[in-house]
Amino acid sequence: MPNIPPDQNVNDVKKNDLKMFLSPSGAIIALLCFFLPWIQLSCAGKTFHISGASLGGIFWLLPILAGVMVGVFIFYYRQRQAEKSKIIIIACSIAALIIFVFNCIRLAHAPRPLLGLVKPSMVGFKIHVGGIGLVLGFILAMVGTKFLKRRETDFENAASKDLAT
Repeated sequence: MPNIPPDQNVNDVKKNDLKMFLSPSGAIIALLCFFLPWIQLSCAGKTFHISGASLGGIFWLLPILAGVMVGVFIFYYRQRQAEKSKIIIIACSIAALIIFVFNCIRLAHAPRPLLGLVKPSMVGFKIHVGGIGLVLGFILAMVGTKFLKRRETDFENAASKDLAT
């Protein structure tokens, strides 16, 4: 446990330590939401749910980026230098959000010719829980970087106690 200043209690320190896990938690949420329904399409009385996995293509970069974020966090966390993962987590989150938003806009406005009978205005297009969760997960990962900090080692704790006495 880190050296606790006299004006802080143990519960505050534990809460601050838990905040470090917001970034990997956001990445895991985004990873899970990749496989949930993103889009609901309705046409001629039929409804279809489409996930990121069923869309495929460039969307497969999103779970890869989320996995990289979790892996980088674990790597640096084990070295007690979690703050070094900030720039990679922010870059991966921004890249993922750009890929998601740009390609969803492209899909929404793409022509949908079906023998010339179905016009884009006849197709209902609605964002679903997976798409919303994916975006919120990557945003949470970025916001969580604010709480990434260097953990003190047991040796540093012992040294700071010696200096205090």
